[in-house]
Amino acid sequence: MASGKVKSAQAQKAKINLIKAIVIVVLVLCVGGFFVYISGILPRLLTGVKIVENAADGTQTTIENVSVQELNYHFYEVYSMYSMYGMVSKDTLDDPTDPDTEGSQTYREFMYQTAADEVMNSALVRRSSEQYNYESHSGAARYALLQLEGMKSTAQSYGYNSFNQYLQIMYGTGFNASDYRKFSEREAFTQEFENYMKQFILIPSDEEIQAAYDNDPKAYQRADLNYYLFSAEMDADGNYTNLPATVTQANAVMTKVNGGMSFKDAVKAVLEQDAEANADKLASFEDDSVDPTFVSGYSQATAEYQFKEEVANVLFGDDAEPGKAKVVETESGTYVVCLVELSVDETPTVTYRTLTIANDAKNDAEATEAQIADGLAQARAQADSIVATRMDPLGFADAVKQNSTNANEILSGGYVSGDTAASYVGGTSDDDSETVDEAQAAINAQLGSWLFDEARAQGDTLIINSADSSSVTIYYFDNIKPAWMVTARDKITTALVNGWSQDLKANNPSYIINYSLSQFLQY
Repeated sequence: MASGKVKSAQAQKAKINLIKAIVIVVLVLCVGGFFVYISGILPRLLTGVKIVENAADGTQTTIENVSVQELNYHFYEVYSMYSMYGMVSKDTLDDPTDPDTEGSQTYREFMYQTAADEVMNSALVRRSSEQYNYESHSGAARYALLQLEGMKSTAQSYGYNSFNQYLQIMYGTGFNASDYRKFSEREAFTQEFENYMKQFILIPSDEEIQAAYDNDPKAYQRADLNYYLFSAEMDADGNYTNLPATVTQANAVMTKVNGGMSFKDAVKAVLEQDAEANADKLASFEDDSVDPTFVSGYSQATAEYQFKEEVANVLFGDDAEPGKAKVVETESGTYVVCLVELSVDETPTVTYRTLTIANDAKNDAEATEAQIADGLAQARAQADSIVATRMDPLGFADAVKQNSTNANEILSGGYVSGDTAASYVGGTSDDDSETVDEAQAAINAQLGSWLFDEARAQGDTLIINSADSSSVTIYYFDNIKPAWMVTARDKITTALVNGWSQDLKANNPSYIINYSLSQFLQY
């Protein structure tokens, strides 16, 4: 009897111990599961999109497995842009993008595909960078750090308890500063390497630019011209009613111009034949110092866009003849056009780089004037030390990436191009574009005078303190070319970059998105 009681007690104790063990296991699983949930471990470890290449024989090679966390980061970036313009909301993500088309993709699918396009391009660009050993030139890590500090300031200004709390509202539970810095750095690397290719690898020589011009000069020429459009009238049904009359008027102008009358006077004379009906049009002809029929600097593309292809042909066609007026009939009226001159734009156009060093004391609300002055002096001393040794353009671009406190300069290497001397005349205040800022105007004049000095040579530098003592900027001179050469250079570079981008996809890259997993872990 006693033995039975002992066995019963032992069984009861074992049962209790089992229950305790089960409770402990459940608690451990719950705590562990909660930790996994809030830490974002699963989105970091699991693949959201696989980037692959597809060979002609059907074999498939994986380029990169991108985590759910990174894919969702890009998804949220795309979503943020579209939601900002009111095109989509969280409630409409699963609505079709084209409700009238059966089987149309949803906004969510579209945004995941856009995000996947971005990460695929980034993977291809990073792989391409390896053959140029670009890693040593990269400033992406500094860029990401600056962006991170900027985001922290934004979170603080919005009153969030922690930076990670702000990030998780932006990008989902478990997203943290380390994730943001990593993904931002990868984005920056892609952008800065593309800029490197444009500025140092895929840029044509002066000889190549000249050859392109010689092959097709009109692609780089600009037209000065006189023109007038006699517009047809439209009836209530939307039909043009007096097209023949517009042809007659245009031909009358053409005859007068080709007979020796000025274009302005010829148009005015034809309009005066019905002065009462054309009173409003004639008003623009009253000022003898202004010719309302004259425009200048039109490229062939501009002429085609502004007028018609037929008008552009009068200006740039093989039979273009300066000084001879021609008539071009269209469905809505008739143009009379007279080419004055075809020429290339010889305006000196500068290319240079900038490196900006912020004076942190200026942004400190409690800093004294002496502290601000000391901060500016330190920034100036740093600038002096950077330019102590003369550098080539790539060397200075590297210096920008290592020292600039301006995130955009890091991405571009401080590259600035396309400015003429007119860009450095005057100065405006930040709060009123009509108000001249005398201090800024003086800085602009100093910079413009230095940039366009005939003695300037590649590698020359100029250091200028900002008017408000908030920063010091180093200006690095690269070159000056006529505007037409800059246009030709940019056109050739664009074509080369497009070709390079296509070459990156030579092996038919594609991606496989894990939609369900990525959405499930998008909490």
